[in-house]
Amino acid sequence: MGESILSSPPRPVAVGSPNLRTGPRFYAGVAFFILFLTSPLFIPLVVLLPIPVGAQAALSAGLAIGLPEVFGLISIWLLGRETFDYLLRPVKRFIDRVSPKFVSRRRHAVGLAMLLLPIADAALFMHWDDWRDLFAGHMLVHAIVWNVMIFSGFLMLGGSFRTKLRALFVHSRREISDVPMADECQ
Repeated sequence: MGESILSSPPRPVAVGSPNLRTGPRFYAGVAFFILFLTSPLFIPLVVLLPIPVGAQAALSAGLAIGLPEVFGLISIWLLGRETFDYLLRPVKRFIDRVSPKFVSRRRHAVGLAMLLLPIADAALFMHWDDWRDLFAGHMLVHAIVWNVMIFSGFLMLGGSFRTKLRALFVHSRREISDVPMADECQ
C-alpha cells in the first residue's frame, strides 16, 4: 500500500542557500519575518500610546506572546519552511555563540534574577499606585530596561534552561528529566 505522508522519512534540508524566488510573495514573507523577530521590541512604545492601562497590558502581551508566532507562521507560509530556516540560521548561531549550553551556578542565579525581577516589578506596577508614580516621567526607559533584562536573563541562563522551558510547551515522549543537568556533564 502507499505510504502516508506522516510515515515517510523527512527530506534532507540543503546546507546551502535555498532557491530564493524574489517577487511580491518573497518580500511580504521577509516583512513578516522581520516582524516575527522584532515585534517584542515594540513593547516599550506601547507605554506612549494614549490608551487605558489594561489595553496597554493586552497589547504588550500580544506583542510578546501571540503576534510573533502569528507573524512567523505567515512568514513560513509565504517563504516556505526551507527559506524561513535559512533566514533564521544566523539568529540561532548568534544565540548559541552568546549563550552556552551549560552555565555555572553563579551565572544561573544572576540569570534567574534578571528574568524574575522584571516580572515582580510588573506585578507591583499593576497593583500598587505608589510604584507607578515612582516611574511617572520615565515609563519608556523603565520598559526598555526591563525588556533588555528579560532577554539578557534568557541568554544568561543558557541553552539547558531554554531546552527545559521549550519542553514544557512541546508534547513529546521525552521527559524534561532526560535533559542532562550541568553537574552531570562535567
